[in-house]
Amino acid sequence: MIMPIPSYIFILIVRYRILKTIRQAGNRMSQRTRELHVQLVRALTYHACLPIFSVIGDTMTTLMLFDVCRHPLMENFV
Repeated sequence: MIMPIPSYIFILIVRYRILKTIRQAGNRMSQRTRELHVQLVRALTYHACLPIFSVIGDTMTTLMLFDVCRHPLMENFV
């Protein structure tokens, strides 16, 4: 459970650096190209962070199976 945390930190650091580079190269790119690059970086960041939702769902299901805690909201969330 702890291992993905450094991965997500790395993803966010790389995202910040890429966006910084795109902003600095603004005069060499058209406005449309810059917007597309920013949208691509945003989509890739969201895509890279999707597995955390699976981990959350698995954790909630495990907690409910072992009767650690049970709530209708948790059942509907999963």
